[in-house]
Amino acid sequence: MKILGIIGLAAIALVACGHAEPKGESGPTGDPDFPNDYRQWHQVNDQTIVREDEGVAREIFANPQGDLGPGTVLVKEQYRYDGGAKGPLEFVGVMRRTGTGEAGGWSFQAFDPTTRQLLGKDSTACVGCHTLQADSDYLFSDRSALTR
Repeated sequence: MKILGIIGLAAIALVACGHAEPKGESGPTGDPDFPNDYRQWHQVNDQTIVREDEGVAREIFANPQGDLGPGTVLVKEQYRYDGGAKGPLEFVGVMRRTGTGEAGGWSFQAFDPTTRQLLGKDSTACVGCHTLQADSDYLFSDRSALTR
């Protein structure tokens, strides 16, 4: 009986700390703009994208609308990368195609991976980096890989 109580408390603690898998809807600690079901989408990269020079590893997911038109959402999981190993998830980046505004109609958001709370929107870092890819629709991934 004691063991069942301990297991129950551990399960409650995991859920309360936000370590449960997304259920497809925003929880009480999540932001309504966080795409909880993104891991169900098409994973763009066959292998983890590693940038040793930046000390990061990335996984990219896409939910394209037509030919990346308005409503398209791209998600980047960014992990720390050190010593040849993928470390903890640092943030979840989201690109949304609104069709209006600067940066080719893309908006950018960064979320805390645990709480799913918004960390920032249209930051200079995101927009500045993607502006370098203006000739490629502000994308670093091959367009055909995103729309498979």
